[in-house]
Amino acid sequence: MVLIWKSIEYANKKGLTFDFDSFASVRAAKMIASFGQSPIARPQVMYSSVLYKWERAANATLLKIKGSALQYCSKKESV
Repeated sequence: MVLIWKSIEYANKKGLTFDFDSFASVRAAKMIASFGQSPIARPQVMYSSVLYKWERAANATLLKIKGSALQYCSKKESV
């Protein structure tokens, strides 16, 4: 965070605006907010192939199945 702060100071000395660009997570948004910067919504257009979408759906399904299996095993052990 020191590097970011120094970058803000440098931009200010040069009469420039420091652009935080964007953030991809809640954690990053909180870090930006800690400098007093208000989050600005920036639309993002993303393209993904059908194969990629299938892979994502399959991974999500497997995670759900894994979670259900773990819950089942933990219930069985507690009995």
